[in-house]
Amino acid sequence: TRLQSELREARTLVSSAGESPHASVSLPEQEEVSLVMEEINSLGKELEVNFRSIRPKEAETVSSNYHLLPVEMRLQSPYKPLGVFMGSLRKLKRGFVTVDSFEIDRDEKNLAALKSRLLVKLALHP
Repeated sequence: TRLQSELREARTLVSSAGESPHASVSLPEQEEVSLVMEEINSLGKELEVNFRSIRPKEAETVSSNYHLLPVEMRLQSPYKPLGVFMGSLRKLKRGFVTVDSFEIDRDEKNLAALKSRLLVKLALHP
């Protein structure tokens, strides 16, 4: 069915999000986080993903080479655009983002949409 086909395609995109970033991606400085978030927001808008909230958390020191900034995102979107959005995060021009966790629920008010919660981690220069 159409839904099963979309599910397979979304799973493929999500699984490819874990691949290594392109060598030309540079890690942003802490001061550039807003630029990365603007790029993520623009990407979402292009793909019919509505951001209900975006909450950066406390940065985590991983090593002397980089820090991780966890960002919780609450989204509303159709299923396929959500999968495309998650897979597209690996193609950011201004940084490197990984999807740490996600939850998906159907939206009771809009049956054509999903409510989702993503925890992404943005790699930053220390």
